[in-house]
Amino acid sequence: MLALGWEKAPVQVCHFESEDEELFILIAENRQRQQTTVQKIREGMIVEPLARKLRNCYACQTTPRTSDSEITVSSQNPQHPSMENFPLARFNLNLNGKQMQLTENIVAAIVGLGCGRTYRKGRVAIKTPKQAKILLKEQTIFNPIDMKAEPDSQSPTSAENQSLTDKPDDIKTTQQEFTPAIGTWVMIKIPLVPKERIPQRKWNGFWGRITAVGMTVKVDMGSEILSLLLSDVEVIENPQPDFCQVAERILRLQRFDTVHEFGKMILNRMQKRLSWDAAILTYLDAVEQIELAHRAIEQAF
Repeated sequence: MLALGWEKAPVQVCHFESEDEELFILIAENRQRQQTTVQKIREGMIVEPLARKLRNCYACQTTPRTSDSEITVSSQNPQHPSMENFPLARFNLNLNGKQMQLTENIVAAIVGLGCGRTYRKGRVAIKTPKQAKILLKEQTIFNPIDMKAEPDSQSPTSAENQSLTDKPDDIKTTQQEFTPAIGTWVMIKIPLVPKERIPQRKWNGFWGRITAVGMTVKVDMGSEILSLLLSDVEVIENPQPDFCQVAERILRLQRFDTVHEFGKMILNRMQKRLSWDAAILTYLDAVEQIELAHRAIEQAF
C-alpha cells in the first residue's frame, strides 16, 4: 500500500453462515471478470444447487398466505422478525419476478452468461460428451442398440414390456478346460487387454457355434466367422431342447444382408440370450417370414 501511495484502503468484512454461501457470493460478485463460456458454465454447475435454494426462498417470500394455519411466527410477533435462511439483498442480479422463477436464469445471472437458455444448452453440451465417453469405455458397439430399444429394468414401465426384457437364464456357461468339438455352442468372453484393440471384442456376450478346431477355434456368429483362442470362449452346458433349433434359425438370418434394421436389432438381442419367451419368438417368426418373402420376390423377378 505504501508503494502505491495509499495511506488507507477500504475493507469490507463479511460473515457467511456456510462455505456454500461464501462460494455463492464470491462467484456472483466476480461475474464480470474475463472468463470463457465453458468456464462460466462449469461455475454455474457448481452454484446451481444454491441457485435453486435462492429461487425457493424467493418463491416463499412472494407467495401470498391467507390461511390461518400458514401464518408465520413473525406475523404473530412483529417485535421478533424472522431471519432469512438465504439473504436475497446481498447483491443485485437484475432479474424480474418472472425470471427469478427459473433456476437457470438465476445461475446465468450469477456467472454472467446472460440468459438461462444459454446456460441450459451449454450444460447439456458439457455433460453429453462425458457421459458418452463413460458408455464407450464400458459398452460394446452393439449395446447402444440395446440401450435404445430395451427399457430400464428399474423403471415402472418395464413390467409392460416383459416380452423384450432380459429374463434369468437357467442355462449355465463354464470356462473350464473342455475338448472343443465341431457343433459346440459357446459364448464369446474375450478379456480386456489395456491399450490393445481387439475387433472381436464387439461380440462379447454373444453366442456362436464352433465350425472348426485347430490351433484356434472357428466360431460361426452368423454374419462372420471368428478365429478365437480357447480362453476367449465359454462352452454352453446343457442347452434347452429348443435352443439349438432356434439358434440355427438366428444364425441363418444373420447371414442375410437384406434383413431390415429392426430385424437386425431383434436378432442381435436374441443372440445374447440363452432362452426366449413366446413373444420374442413371435418377432423371430415375423423377421423370418419377411426375409423369405423378400427372397421369393427376388427369385420371381
